[in-house]
Amino acid sequence: MAKYNTNINIRIDTKIKKEAEELFKDLGLNTSTAINLFLKQCIRDQGIPFYINKNGFNDKTLSALSEADDMIMNPSKYKSYNNMDDLKKSLED
Repeated sequence: MAKYNTNINIRIDTKIKKEAEELFKDLGLNTSTAINLFLKQCIRDQGIPFYINKNGFNDKTLSALSEADDMIMNPSKYKSYNNMDDLKKSLED
């Protein structure tokens, strides 16, 4: 077992801290253990272990999400297929 002998002091929003603590508790962790897991994963990945994007979604992704929403809201506007053979036939036509 690792020997913990140093502290990190951070300032975070009270609401975020509370929500994170509730999540970690549900996962069987405390905040210290969760942060240690995060740091170990950063070291293992040699970077942040999730995608960080300064600008959010790009235009192509936003367009695809908008189209997917429209497909859900207006299914009659779009062709649908019950099997791969029908889809392939449609693509060949």
